[in-house]
Amino acid sequence: METKGQNILRGATFGDKLRQRAYALTVFIAVLTLATAVTFIAFSTGGADVGSPTEDVGVKAMVFSAPVKMNSGEEIEVSKSYSATELYKNLTLGHWEAHLGLDFKAVEGTDVIAAYAGKVVSVEDHPLLGSMVTIDHGNGVATVYASLQNEKLVAVNDVVVQGQVIGKIGNTSSVESADGPHLHFEVRENGIEVNPEKYLKLDNK
Repeated sequence: METKGQNILRGATFGDKLRQRAYALTVFIAVLTLATAVTFIAFSTGGADVGSPTEDVGVKAMVFSAPVKMNSGEEIEVSKSYSATELYKNLTLGHWEAHLGLDFKAVEGTDVIAAYAGKVVSVEDHPLLGSMVTIDHGNGVATVYASLQNEKLVAVNDVVVQGQVIGKIGNTSSVESADGPHLHFEVRENGIEVNPEKYLKLDNK
């Protein structure tokens, strides 16, 4: 026969079980809600970290102009393409090497223009690439214009717009002098040279 004390103890145990089940259900609902929220955020951002730009944000936002201003009816001539793996013979130095930019051949004195808006961060006489201008476009992207004529048309800290004349085609690169007048054009992402055609498309290529 069950005593009154045993009945009270059994009632307390049953109440504890109910509270435990209620707590477990609350935790389950909270976890389910959190998982649903995380899934929604991941889907909305394409799997990217929330608040962090993806690697391609700058690429999608930037569309470069060809950096050489040609007269109406003239086609832009790329005399040497970008290649990090295929080797080109350097006619000046006589050896084979990678080419980490695009070379645009044009008449000496042809206008060289900013491929995209930005801030001039360097104007220098490079010992290998000759007279050179570097423009920072933000998002870790910069463009380099080398083998220009010696006349300086922009200065460090100048803010330039897309299509603005920043120099003239020359032949001042000591390592590409045998190629004749041309623009050596590079695109750098966080200081590393990448294929410029990632940012610009040349219809006549």
